[in-house]
Amino acid sequence: MIESKPTPGPVKADGLSVKSTRGIIARCPAPQQGGVFDCRANPYLIAEAFNVLTETGLTPRQLAEALVIARKQRAELLAALQQIGSGSFHGASTAALNGTFAAGLQGVALAAIARAVEAAP
Repeated sequence: MIESKPTPGPVKADGLSVKSTRGIIARCPAPQQGGVFDCRANPYLIAEAFNVLTETGLTPRQLAEALVIARKQRAELLAALQQIGSGSFHGASTAALNGTFAAGLQGVALAAIARAVEAAP
C-alpha cells in the first residue's frame, strides 16, 4: 500500500480555489455548482489547515489536542508555583526551607507566576 502525504505548504486561497506551487489542490463549488450558499471562507480555512501542518508538523486536530494538554500543564505548574510563592510548603517543615534558598526560590516563583498570569489567554 502506498502511503499518501498531504501537499506541502505554503498553500493559499484564491477565490473559490486552494492553490499550492503545484497548482489547484481543492475547489469549493459556488451555489450554482451545488455548493453551499456562502462558501467564500472555505478555501481560506482549507489553506490554513495545510499551512498549519507544514509549519508545525501537526494537523489542526493534533495541534488543538496539544493545546488542551499544554493549558492543563500550565495550570498545574502555575498552581505549584503559587504554592511556592505564597510560602506554603505542604509536607515540609518551614524551618528546613528557611534562609537564602527559600527566599530565592520564592522570588523565582513569584516572577514565574507574574509571567504566567500575564501570558494567560
